[in-house]
Amino acid sequence: MTAPQADAPGADASERAWGGHPVNIRITIPLLFRNYYMTLLIGPERRSPERRAIERQKHPLLTFGNGIIYLLAGAGWLVFLSTIYQLLSLGV
Repeated sequence: MTAPQADAPGADASERAWGGHPVNIRITIPLLFRNYYMTLLIGPERRSPERRAIERQKHPLLTFGNGIIYLLAGAGWLVFLSTIYQLLSLGV
């Protein structure tokens, strides 16, 4: 990027857009012979309704891979809640 480009408005808009989240967790998970990444970004919604609709068509929530994650997350919550219940039942 040249100096005039760097000084132009919006020159580094992608960094600003991604960098402004209150929660920004990025981890790499080594599984078998490959590494996988997971990113969790939480912050105020800035996209227009039109852009959200386009992105929802391109990236639907109901896919096989997402379903596996939903099941694993649900199982994790059940284990967590049953542990809390057991601890409370024992009076710990």
